[in-house]
Amino acid sequence: MSARSQSKGIYDVDMEFFDSAKDSIATTGINTCICCVVILNEGKDIFLEHRNDTFLPMIINYENVQLYLRNLAQHIHKIVPKSSIT
Repeated sequence: MSARSQSKGIYDVDMEFFDSAKDSIATTGINTCICCVVILNEGKDIFLEHRNDTFLPMIINYENVQLYLRNLAQHIHKIVPKSSIT
């Protein structure tokens, strides 16, 4: 799920979206949101996900974190299918 604008050559990922870029990628308005940045393929790709905290559970536990990371891995696979986390 990709929604981004480009300002001065830097991709800006909108809230509730994720994307990947080669050199630079950003997101604005983090505030109470969660932003996850993953460096892939020996630094050749950067993955960024910007999530609103509204949909997070009130109590964070092992199962919730595991589900979040599983979803994150699926999102990475959608954007950069043959990637490796470095």
